[in-house]
Amino acid sequence: MSYASIYHIVGLALVAAGAASVLIAAWVLVTRRRPAWLRRRQSLTEAYVRWWAASLLLTGLAVIAIGGPDAMGYPVIGIGWLLQGVGYLLLLGAIGCWIYIVRRSGYRAP
Repeated sequence: MSYASIYHIVGLALVAAGAASVLIAAWVLVTRRRPAWLRRRQSLTEAYVRWWAASLLLTGLAVIAIGGPDAMGYPVIGIGWLLQGVGYLLLLGAIGCWIYIVRRSGYRAP
């Protein structure tokens, strides 16, 4: 198996995971309800669920941007790197959302 095929498989897996994250986040943002599995496992208050969904949306879009060029075998290397760089910036935005959640809500505080 060559490196190109490994990159292609990993890229497809990243795009699939990112698409699932985007769909879940969009559902939470549109319906303003959290999924049942999140209700049972998280102590996050309702006021911050939209922030959680925004973080998940940014993460999903970032993962798609990072894995997309590898999944498609993007022919122009520089544009693929630019797209992946945008993905890493989106991840920084998601981290910012989590910092806001943790600091303002007391999430995970003893």
